[in-house]
Amino acid sequence: MPEFIKRERIIQRDAEENAKSAIASPNVLAILGVRRSGKSVLSWNLTGGNALYVNFFDERLSAFRSDDFERLLNAARELWREPEIVVLDEVQEVKGWERFVSRLRLNKRVVVTGSSSRLLSGEMATYLTGRHVDLTLFPFSFREFLRFKGVELSESWEYSDREVSQMKRELEGYLG
Repeated sequence: MPEFIKRERIIQRDAEENAKSAIASPNVLAILGVRRSGKSVLSWNLTGGNALYVNFFDERLSAFRSDDFERLLNAARELWREPEIVVLDEVQEVKGWERFVSRLRLNKRVVVTGSSSRLLSGEMATYLTGRHVDLTLFPFSFREFLRFKGVELSESWEYSDREVSQMKRELEGYLG
């Protein structure tokens, strides 16, 4: 389990159901978004822990090249087993990753994450056009923020002065 999963309290994201259906197809799931929006955590949650997960933002992988991908996959097979899902987090850090992912997607479920501008620029359009599903992840919505804070509303909360006041306070915290 990646270290970031152990340190954080995981909140169910509204986008998770869409992501689960997208990863079930033969296409590559590209989770895009700004930094700190939860791309890495969501990608790990989708795998159920049964995946080869590699974070290319790790400085120890700064010299990783596209011809290292096959060795990485073979090492995973030797150390654990054949991975069902391959998650390549911040994959845009590796020049030429698109060809490997295009080949890998033929017999593996593949998730790639990265910033919208960097991941979608360049070769991805050429090698994965029509072969990937984009999911843009934003920072917490207000509903997700409330879930994180443990705030539950009654079905008719808008008719309760107490709950309306609480929502206004929570909204100020969300926006502040």
